[in-house]
Amino acid sequence: MIEVLGLAVIANMLTHWFEPIQGFKQGMIDKLPLWLGKPFMCAKCAGLWLGLAVTLDPLLAVLTSLTSYLIENLIYFIDVKRNQL
Repeated sequence: MIEVLGLAVIANMLTHWFEPIQGFKQGMIDKLPLWLGKPFMCAKCAGLWLGLAVTLDPLLAVLTSLTSYLIENLIYFIDVKRNQL
């Protein structure tokens, strides 16, 4: 379970959180077709592919994707509430 949570956090870091790579990532995504760049923009997609690549288990990959989605929405909810105050 810790592995799934760790992979979900890494997926969210790659897609949104980790600012030093965001400029480079955006430049690379602009050069790729949308279907190939989508996993680098979406936490769910990144979680699925990262989970599948690391664990080789489709069930754990889907669980990683769901966890990435929940973390992303939790961060969004916290940001919205913080900006309302």
